[in-house]
Amino acid sequence: MNKLITALYRRMLLATILVLVAAGLCAVIYVRDNTAIKEEEFFCGTVGADSVSYSNTEGRRIFNQNCASCHHIIKKGTGPALKDLDNRFPMDLFKEYLINPANAINKSEYLKKLHKDYGNIKKPSFHLSNSEIEDLIDLFVSKPP
Repeated sequence: MNKLITALYRRMLLATILVLVAAGLCAVIYVRDNTAIKEEEFFCGTVGADSVSYSNTEGRRIFNQNCASCHHIIKKGTGPALKDLDNRFPMDLFKEYLINPANAINKSEYLKKLHKDYGNIKKPSFHLSNSEIEDLIDLFVSKPP
């Protein structure tokens, strides 16, 4: 009788573990789907819908491949939101930040504060070409209506 009860408890424990693992996977999938960049969010840095350039698929690809794991366009993530980036500091400094973050941070009080506010997290180096940087910047800058 004790062996039967022990076997039942083991099966119940295994079933409980499987349910918890399945629930965890569902939660991860739900969170991932709900935090994905949506088409309409991606261009929120623009002033009006008429000024959106949907032709910048290369910039979107670069963002998704290199930036989206830490940044969102309109909300803070591991890194700051990138909406209207050009209204916060000069784009030449942003370009330098993409190429040499430490050097750019030393030149800008804004970047020093931002770096401190986000826990001094070191930005990975992606070795982007000048044209890739320009495509990326095109996604973040505000555009006139």
